[in-house]
Amino acid sequence: MMKVRLKAKFFFDNGEVKRVVWTISDPTVIYGSPSKPVKTVLTTVKDVQDEFQKSFRKLHKEGEVFTVAGIGGDLSGVHFNKVSYWTLKVEEIGEEEDKSNHVLAPMKDEI
Repeated sequence: MMKVRLKAKFFFDNGEVKRVVWTISDPTVIYGSPSKPVKTVLTTVKDVQDEFQKSFRKLHKEGEVFTVAGIGGDLSGVHFNKVSYWTLKVEEIGEEEDKSNHVLAPMKDEI
């Protein structure tokens, strides 16, 4: 089972920068229609990075909102219609790191 930590930095049109960190266990992508979904397990960090970049580009093009739920159920959202550009870093993490870093909050360190 692969676990990854994603660190995204979103740069808004007004100069604001929002940093979001979240973790995913066994990252997957679901393609196809709701009646015939096809589930693909992402097996490498590069696959996860590529899929999220593709999703972010689509959300940006369509001006939609990206939302991530934290461990306490709180949501952090980014309105892509106000985002100029973003950076994304994905890293594989171990079990100990996952337990110690479940906080979904703005990052203090740079990506």
